Amino acid sequence: YDKFYMATLFTATLLLLLTFISKPQSLPTLKFQHHSKSLHFSTLLVGCQDNFILFNRMKFSTSFIHRSVCNNFRLAMSTSKSSGDVSKQIKVLVPISNGTEEIEAVTIIDTLVRAGAEVTTAIVGEHTSLTATCSRGVKIVGDKFIEDCIHENWNMIACPGGMPGATHLRDSKALTSLLQSQYAANKYIAAICASPAVVLSHHNLIKGRKATCYPVPKFTAMIPGCSNSAVEIDGTLITSQGPGTSLMFALSLVEVLFGKEKAEALHKEMIA
Repeated sequence: YDKFYMATLFTATLLLLLTFISKPQSLPTLKFQHHSKSLHFSTLLVGCQDNFILFNRMKFSTSFIHRSVCNNFRLAMSTSKSSGDVSKQIKVLVPISNGTEEIEAVTIIDTLVRAGAEVTTAIVGEHTSLTATCSRGVKIVGDKFIEDCIHENWNMIACPGGMPGATHLRDSKALTSLLQSQYAANKYIAAICASPAVVLSHHNLIKGRKATCYPVPKFTAMIPGCSNSAVEIDGTLITSQGPGTSLMFALSLVEVLFGKEKAEALHKEMIA
């Protein structure tokens, strides 16, 4: 029977490897324990497409199996979850609406995705679909409506500017609630162009911290001591001036979320 078991295990190993290469997400969880030179399988279900083989209570006791096959099984079973563990990802909410500045919105979204963030684009305002028509006519399809985001936790909320997009963000009760919760928890809030003035200052979310915005009097007057910097970082508040500073702004968001090394790598990669 030893030869039979050796042949059976060899077949099972090949099937697992084929499954791992073609459809790694379909691999079952394999629980095993080993003592000395023995490998015990309680129940092993091996799947390759629609074909399955069930092995029940099999025991092998050769050092060859223990050294090579056991280690290969352990490696195959431990590879899949590290990159797909969403709970450990940085989550960023980017609210957009009709009239949002498209350069700012897309630059924020694209750069943060490149950095490895899980970015959710949320549609704000009276919409019957998940499509927003931006300030220059570009259409962006969102992931969900802002009302569907209120029970989630966000590492950062980043508001693009543009008019009248910023006024729609300002008037959204759901977004206002999210921003106020973010502020109370001392978590990152970011805004660019008109949004630092029209959205954040309107809802008292700047409160003495340094901030910048699109440099025209009607906006700068809304922020006491408004900075002239292209990007201003004051604690968990990050603000910027407009479309031309949007990449610098987005890379600053990467730096505060992922660190300077990641931001510099992206800066080089994007030839910024």
